Amino acid sequence: MSDSAPQRVQIIDGAFNFRDLGGYRNLQGQQVCWGRVFRSGHLSGITPEGQLAINQLGLSHIHDFRIGHEQKAYPTLLENVVRYEHYQMDFASLEQVIDLARKEQLSAQDAYKLMQQGYIDAVQNLACTLGDFLKQLSRASKEAVIGFHCMAGKDRTGIAAASFLMALDIPEETIIEDYLLTQQHLDHDHILDFVYELVRSNVLETLGHVPSCVERSALRPYCVADEGYIESFFSTMKLEFGSREKYLSEGLGLRPDDLCQLRQNFLIA
Repeated sequence: MSDSAPQRVQIIDGAFNFRDLGGYRNLQGQQVCWGRVFRSGHLSGITPEGQLAINQLGLSHIHDFRIGHEQKAYPTLLENVVRYEHYQMDFASLEQVIDLARKEQLSAQDAYKLMQQGYIDAVQNLACTLGDFLKQLSRASKEAVIGFHCMAGKDRTGIAAASFLMALDIPEETIIEDYLLTQQHLDHDHILDFVYELVRSNVLETLGHVPSCVERSALRPYCVADEGYIESFFSTMKLEFGSREKYLSEGLGLRPDDLCQLRQNFLIA
């Protein structure tokens, strides 16, 4: 690790949206350890220089939330790390967007509602997986340096980061601020180009033509991190469980000793 001041955003050649979750303070004034937990987009483009930077961070464990075909198409190119690839988080899949386009019902409003519903559904649908992830972190050694990611590092990764920070008792407004940093550190136009071409080619293959509704502007809500999305997650969590404490215990299945160990592992005074 460098002796210089900790940096939230890490420049890793071939990676993107790679951020340290350290430095945030919880409601008791304790601080999340710098250099211990990182969130990012997928790691299939890592260059030798990027691998060197990863080695300098001491990254030892990677948790990959993607589903099978994503992992196969974009394999993680990292050496000497323990990988957890069993989560298989399915979230507001692109196939749902393609289906709207095939029905000629795609609009920016529809795409926004699809994403927002994904965050609402995640409260229940991803609870067991999020609980598994946090239990894995609670069992990590004090020397472990952990990364986690999905494809873009915004939705599944954003919800996992929110859950991790909740378990450390970080204020909700701080968690939302971290979530929204993705807006600054993700190349949304590049992602939009990728999604647009994928939707367009799938619809063209199915219908033989591309409906007028298939426009870049209609797909933009699918490609961003919006405050309304994460707020929908929090409001649904409170509505269905009453409080974040009950969500952590009843939804995610975290026992008091799990939470205690997480806080011992990743917080300093």
